[in-house]
Formats: sequence, C-alpha cells, structure tokens
Amino acid sequence: MNGSSGRKLRVAFSTNIISPYRRPVLQDLAAGPNWQLRVFVNQRTEFDRDWAGDCEGVDVVQPRTWSVRRRRHSKGPVPVRQTIAMHVPLGLWRALSRFDPDVVITHELGPRSYLAARWARMHKKPLIVWSYQSLASAKVGGLLRRHVRGAILAQAACTIGMGKQARAVLEGFGVPPSDIVDAP
Repeated sequence: MNGSSGRKLRVAFSTNIISPYRRPVLQDLAAGPNWQLRVFVNQRTEFDRDWAGDCEGVDVVQPRTWSVRRRRHSKGPVPVRQTIAMHVPLGLWRALSRFDPDVVITHELGPRSYLAARWARMHKKPLIVWSYQSLASAKVGGLLRRHVRGAILAQAACTIGMGKQARAVLEGFGVPPSDIVDAP
C-alpha cells in the first residue's frame, strides 16, 4: 500500500520508550517494503529500567519532552505504591508535522496519545490506538481522565488490545467490538 503520491506509506508510531520485548515487532514493521516507519519516543529509557531503548534498523526520534516523577497510590483490591514518570511530549506536534505521516499509531491513552490524536484529527489522518488496558488501570484517575481516554478511542479508526481484559475495558469505553484487534 502506497501513499497517495506513489511514495511509501508513512507510519508514525508514538510510544513512551522502546522496551526490549517490543523491539522485534518494530524492527519487522520497519523492514516493510511499502511503508516508512518512524517511532517517536518520550524517552530512550525510564528511570527505573536498566536497559537502553535502542532499536537497530528503526528510525527513532525523541521530540522535546517534559517529564516529572510522581508517587501513585492505588487503593484497589491490591494496594500499590509506586513512583511513575509522566511524560508530556511537547515537541511531538512539530515532529509529526515534519514527518507528515499518512497514519498515526499511538500507544496507550495519556498525554502523548491525546496530542497524537489532536494532530491526526487536524491533519485528517487515521489514528490507530494500541492500548493494553487492564481492569486496574481503567479505574485509575477521575472523570477528566476517563473523558480524555474516551475521546481518543472514539477518534480511532482501529484499536489494538491484548487479551480479554483489554477488550472488556476498551468495550467499556465504547469501542465497538468490531474495531478492536486482539494482539497476541
């Protein structure tokens, strides 16, 4: 499948970091003969990881990102206290504009996905959401977070989930079952 001008289809994939288990998938996608994949990362790695976020053979760009660490306490059935990093990729809009993708894939449902969705909407490009939601993560946050997640998912041409739990959460956000692709 080629873009409208006969050039390779440009695919933007926006994610927090490139984890070791995701490298082979991204490398296989980057090797596709009919498209050009560019991966936009918030960071090369996270503060609590001991591996680098390198990905040989993949075009990786790290736009300017504002990051802050915060402590999160979830009450749920199993209380959890953890320090997490929140990233807001301030340079993502500009980076996407420079690349001018034909389709935008975004990972999860936070600030990065919100910016990617707004960019895709403004530039009339399809949005694909890749989200591994769990029942516990779906309950984190308040009404505003739930509204933003729902708006991102409502815009998606397709949503990729992983497993029955992700499917249930995504359907709970109003994603039609036929629009969910179950990833292995």
